[in-house]
Amino acid sequence: NIIIKKLTDPSGIVEKSPYKWNNSCESHIFLIGEYKMNSGFIDAALSAFFLVNATTHQGLYGFGVDPTSASFYRMLLAIPLNIWLIRRNNDKLILSKKQTILLAVDGFLLSAMNIMLYSPYLYMDSGVSTVVHFMYPIMVFILSLIIYKQPATKVEYLAILTSTIGMLLMYDPSAEISLKGFLLAFASAIIFLIYSISLGTPTAKEVTTLQQTLYISFFGAITGFLYASIFNNGLFIPNNPGELGWLFLYSFYLTFLCTYLLQRAIGKIGPRKTAMLSTLEPVVSIFVGLIFLSESMTFIQGIAVILIIGSGLLLTFTI
Repeated sequence: NIIIKKLTDPSGIVEKSPYKWNNSCESHIFLIGEYKMNSGFIDAALSAFFLVNATTHQGLYGFGVDPTSASFYRMLLAIPLNIWLIRRNNDKLILSKKQTILLAVDGFLLSAMNIMLYSPYLYMDSGVSTVVHFMYPIMVFILSLIIYKQPATKVEYLAILTSTIGMLLMYDPSAEISLKGFLLAFASAIIFLIYSISLGTPTAKEVTTLQQTLYISFFGAITGFLYASIFNNGLFIPNNPGELGWLFLYSFYLTFLCTYLLQRAIGKIGPRKTAMLSTLEPVVSIFVGLIFLSESMTFIQGIAVILIIGSGLLLTFTI
């Protein structure tokens, strides 16, 4: 039997209705036998699962969408549905000046991270780029210890160690490495580090996840448009309904099945645990390749998978 208990965030923010699924600060504890698990871990794991989108990006690149245009349309096309969901839940669209400034910065950061994360795919193997990008959970962990003075448990130390070893084992020494691609991937890790920490602040927790997503999408789209206009010779323009439909699907998928769940997880369990659980994404990528693309998995990759999944389980369940 699974027993569910509802917990309210210490900030005092509580949902107005049991059908309001967009509040980032309400958690549930799932009791499974002797184990308990915060629902924020489920959000983080699902976000990592849905974030496996290399095939989607390759499909966009196939008809001429560059990383900047992909980031722009991802955010722009999510705005109408986001507004409708907020209005449906009777939430306010206008936030305070302080909240707006914070989410504007987050929108800029997420847009920049998207451009820098997917640009390295044009210069070097995506596996190398992924390993470099996923250095950010280690950075979040260290930052929380040194700057924010947040103590870590022995289980968390063990989890970050095993996930780091697992990510390093994902690296293929025979893969071609580009300095430009490496620097872009590393910059994406730094930016995502700042973005994750920002979403864990009290100001960010004052608004619902959908409100966060709306403002981040709006300011992220503006950032993408300005970058494309100044540095990228403009944006890709869809030539037919099929390309436009693909862009809408891409936007919905990444915004509401990835970013939304990630932001909600940060609101529930904090940026440190969310970042550490995000290392499950490369594991899911391997399984997708095995099941749908008939790819093989080496012995070393198998060890890496076991270590990363093990680190996730260490974080997720407490006795």
